[in-house]
Amino acid sequence: MSKAIFLFFVIILLSFITACNEKSTEPINESTKTILPLAEGNMWNYKLYNETLNSLGAAVWEINRKVIVESEEYYLIETTGFGSGYYLAKQQSDGLFLSAYDSTQGFISPFFFKYPANDNETYQYQISGTDSILSITVNKQNILIGNENYSCYAYVNHNFEVNPNNPYYVFC
Repeated sequence: MSKAIFLFFVIILLSFITACNEKSTEPINESTKTILPLAEGNMWNYKLYNETLNSLGAAVWEINRKVIVESEEYYLIETTGFGSGYYLAKQQSDGLFLSAYDSTQGFISPFFFKYPANDNETYQYQISGTDSILSITVNKQNILIGNENYSCYAYVNHNFEVNPNNPYYVFC
């Protein structure tokens, strides 16, 4: 199970570092009030790279429909390609809830991305329906990919023993 969780974190990290939209490989310069715009039919094509920009593959995320889990409405995101699976996402007033999802196991690796957030801000998130509380720190950073500089939010989950300089999730 721990290998699956680790792979999940690596896939998310790599996919959000290098996201691009379907029609262009140019960065999107418009401002948004959400990290991941949620609407049925939205689709993202990701090119995955490691730190040396060697290609690892590609993944496609598509919002198929809304689903009800434990009386709450979520968007079902199907991923194909590298890291195929399902995620549930829900926009909340102060950020985005996102978790891998299995119809028999429920939420796998739930996470909450506060947005907007301040650099070095630490916050806690109570996972709905559980006693689990996530402790997360946000680090704002710039990442150079190719010739483009991206302003990014890196989210470090303190519930796991990790190197704080190696965040689990990065959104650019």
